[in-house]
Amino acid sequence: SRRCLPRPLLSLTFGLQGHSSFEEQRGQQLRFDCGSVTISSFIDAQGERRYSGSAEQHVEQLRLQLDEELLTAYLGEALAGQLLRHASGVRLLACRPVSAATLAHARALAWQAIHPAPDTPDTPGRLLALHAGALALLHEQLRLLPASGPTPLAAAAHQVQSPRLLRPQEAARMEQAR
Repeated sequence: SRRCLPRPLLSLTFGLQGHSSFEEQRGQQLRFDCGSVTISSFIDAQGERRYSGSAEQHVEQLRLQLDEELLTAYLGEALAGQLLRHASGVRLLACRPVSAATLAHARALAWQAIHPAPDTPDTPGRLLALHAGALALLHEQLRLLPASGPTPLAAAAHQVQSPRLLRPQEAARMEQAR
């Protein structure tokens, strides 16, 4: 498979069931195991997807992909650039087991994305709930990145001056409420 993008993406893949991997043409290998998260960035990914186990084994994953604009809005330009920095191909940032609570959260988010409540299939509240759940998973995983790799979220928090997704009046009201 080949995926070439105009700008890099950050990808968090939560293994919900089964095992698979992606072997990039340049040699980088990504593993996607049940109960783990694989965090990577890529701009041009050409390689082969492989599935472990028997043909009957079901593989289920939740994949969150964030572009530079969204990462910059939430994390600031410096950290977004650091997470997405590379010339081409795939860059593995982390691959580690997740807690039972994180796995349950990822499963719930995947289920909500596929099975909207009958009374609210296309309401703005549904989109907000999905977005909030995805951001909670993103925050938890980025703050756990090793100090030797990309700057952990906690160390970069001071780089973001104000919530850029809020209008100036809303940001001012939030500051006053503190």
